[in-house]
Amino acid sequence: MTSSSRLTLSADPDHLRLAGLLRRAHTIALDTGVAPPVVREVVSDSWQRSVAAGVDPERPAPRILDARSTAQRLAVHPVGPLLSRISALLREALVESGYFVAFSDADGVLLWTEGSPRALRTAVGPRFLPGFLCSEDGVGTNAIGTALALDQPVQIFSAEHFSRLLHGWTCAAAPIHDPETGEMLGAIDLSGDFRTAHLHGLPLVTAVASAAEAWLAAGRRGAEERAGAVSVAIAGRGRALVTTSCGRLELNLRHSEILALLAANPAGMTVRDLALALYGSAEAAGTVRAELARLRRRLGPDVVLSRPYRLHERVSTDLGDGAVDLLPESRAPGIAQARRNLDATFELD
Repeated sequence: MTSSSRLTLSADPDHLRLAGLLRRAHTIALDTGVAPPVVREVVSDSWQRSVAAGVDPERPAPRILDARSTAQRLAVHPVGPLLSRISALLREALVESGYFVAFSDADGVLLWTEGSPRALRTAVGPRFLPGFLCSEDGVGTNAIGTALALDQPVQIFSAEHFSRLLHGWTCAAAPIHDPETGEMLGAIDLSGDFRTAHLHGLPLVTAVASAAEAWLAAGRRGAEERAGAVSVAIAGRGRALVTTSCGRLELNLRHSEILALLAANPAGMTVRDLALALYGSAEAAGTVRAELARLRRRLGPDVVLSRPYRLHERVSTDLGDGAVDLLPESRAPGIAQARRNLDATFELD
């Protein structure tokens, strides 16, 4: 990899001088469409993508989700339960440097930030806040957006940011992947004043992202062992009864409906599918996400799997044991359809 294409900033100790050079280069690049040689290739390529996406360098990040929807999306995100551990890993760096840490989903929507009040106040102007879109399409070149675009860790310094509102910052971000599928789940970012930029920022967030992937893998292995001992009794019952190695748990009607629908659709269901099946409207997707988050907290994250939502293959149910009156109190349209499907199946048998 050539020096111009490197993913971390140079070792130049004069941050003010380098920031000044980059500001001039940023102006020239926007005026002429050609970045001067001082600009790293990884940055100039990102600037070109930002221009092509129509990003305004004077505009803050756009808002995508309100506070409630942001909290709901974070509640069901697989990295959500790990954020307290991620914060603990970075606490010393946050205290010493005055930085803040942020987490975005794979779309570049910020879901969580943490740091000192002073550090977080700097994020208000450019709207680097939960619920706002920080992908390259949303705000141009920045560590989170560019790390997601390249699917690799990257550090962005001062006027390397496409948005002039971020020229006072230095940021380093690394993507987090699903340890089984390799699917990108999001990115973890460390941001602060460009005058305190350090080469160690990128290896630090890269190590944290690797730790998060290891925690996900370890948690999944432990959950799979528990999932093998799970059975769900729904047939002829008003509520689902879940039996695990730890005991029995009777669910409320809504959670019973979710398990019944997933049992009747073993290939899995999207949030939209579940919203239509439970409420008859795709607009109830946010409510469904919240219910799924509560259900997964009660049962463990790997009894009900995600993307799409489905029961773990080791979870057994009794829907195939004979004709049943499935959840007779339920008025959910999907449950009514499941009853009809079951009746038709047993008539053919």
